[in-house]
Amino acid sequence: MNKNLIKISVAFLLFICLTSVNLNLGKRLPSVVKVTFNNLAGDRPVILRDSVYTNYFGEEYTITKLKYYISNIRLKNDTQVFEDQKAII
Repeated sequence: MNKNLIKISVAFLLFICLTSVNLNLGKRLPSVVKVTFNNLAGDRPVILRDSVYTNYFGEEYTITKLKYYISNIRLKNDTQVFEDQKAII
């Protein structure tokens, strides 16, 4: 009787241990990516609506809105590199 009780107890503890462990094998974990853009007009930082810039032809212009077309995305950590040259966001 003691051997059966020990076997049942070990089996129960093993079951509890295996079902309570969160295995993330093959699953992608959420990450945070911070993207920073340094907006420049020539060598000057862009200030929306408040600054006048001059282009190569000597024409003055003011920037009121920025739109981004992002491509050649490359994300890197200590062990992996993700590259997507087709993506345009």
